[in-house]
This record gives sequence, structure tokens and C-alpha cells, in this order.
Amino acid sequence: MTGFLFILGGLLVSGAAIPQLLRLIRRKSSKDISLLFYSVLLLGILSLEVAGILDGQVFFPIANGLALIMTTVIWAFVVKYR
Repeated sequence: MTGFLFILGGLLVSGAAIPQLLRLIRRKSSKDISLLFYSVLLLGILSLEVAGILDGQVFFPIANGLALIMTTVIWAFVVKYR
């Protein structure tokens, strides 16, 4: 049951980033998006990912990996459209 909750949480957190990503792509502008926020978020998710792997977790790195991918893509678009 815990594994399911980790995966569900990862999907929800990753899915929450989709509207922001679509807005970035549609407007081709990131002037109203904080690069600092996404940089800190990216480092935080990356730290959690490494900690989960080092701790031998199975589901947490998978779920967290989805959030890491989405956050990285958004960060890249923010940088690209600056």
C-alpha cells in the first residue's frame, strides 16, 4: 500500500507541473516565473532522489524521479525563454 501511495504522490506532484509547462510553451516567455524557485526545487528533489537511492528505497526514487524530470524540463524552459 505504501508503494502505491509513493507512486500516486509522485504522479500528482509531477502532474501539477503540467499547467506551468504548457503555459511556458504556449507563451514562450518565462518573465513571470522565478528561476530561483525552480532552481531550489530542483536541488531539493535531486537531494531527495539521491537520499532515497542511497537508503535502498524502491518506490520513492521512481515517484520522485517523475517530479525531477518535470522540474528539470520546466527549469530548462525558464532558462531558454529568458
